[in-house]
Amino acid sequence: DAYLGAILGNTKSFNATSSALAEAFKPIQMNIAEEIPFSSARKYSGIVLKSGKEVLLGAPEYLLRAFPDLLRKCEDCQKEGLRALALTYDGIPQALYFLEDRIRPSAKQTISYFYQNGVDVKIISGDSPLTVSKIASLCGIKNADRAISLEGKSLEETKALAKDYVIFARVSPEQKEALVEALQGQGHKVAMTGDGVNDILALRKANSSITFARATDAAKACSDVVLMDNDFSHLIDVVLQGRK
Repeated sequence: DAYLGAILGNTKSFNATSSALAEAFKPIQMNIAEEIPFSSARKYSGIVLKSGKEVLLGAPEYLLRAFPDLLRKCEDCQKEGLRALALTYDGIPQALYFLEDRIRPSAKQTISYFYQNGVDVKIISGDSPLTVSKIASLCGIKNADRAISLEGKSLEETKALAKDYVIFARVSPEQKEALVEALQGQGHKVAMTGDGVNDILALRKANSSITFARATDAAKACSDVVLMDNDFSHLIDVVLQGRK
């Protein structure tokens, strides 16, 4: 808990995940050698202590490759829709954390409306395909079992997969942009929703870009629509306006 508190107390960029952790674990301010900011390529963040030891927090698949038993435990929880995080000190696992996303009551109705009005839905995420697939199924996404991890896939491979899958996980910013471009190449008009720096390439490429009031300033600056109360269900009104 102290290691996690040290990460939370010395990070400059808070997101929804770190905010949730900070509610459960007290951030601890301390002198460190340096911060390791989150990277969509590494899928972890952390700190370097004065001793030179690294404390890292991130995706189990990236931090626990040498610990298959722990990875299996994470996969069991991910299949239930939980987000899994691993914490390591000097490469040694210290703790696993499991977070649950709150699904808005309006999510299913919104997704259902899209399908009824000829709007297809695909999910692009940096998280585990097991976690995302389960959450998507709870939201009423059709064919949520058609999920794939894009880790290690080239941009050309990514584009070729765009048509055949519904859930795209462990996606890099460049792969998000490639997916939008591939769908446009198939004759679709693409609306992209996203709220982080990692989404900017795809938001700029999309025919319509949608973000949230809680999003980063950069995401808001390049989006056509900003949902001021962070409520995805307003996109029903957006589709209605488009129909008019």
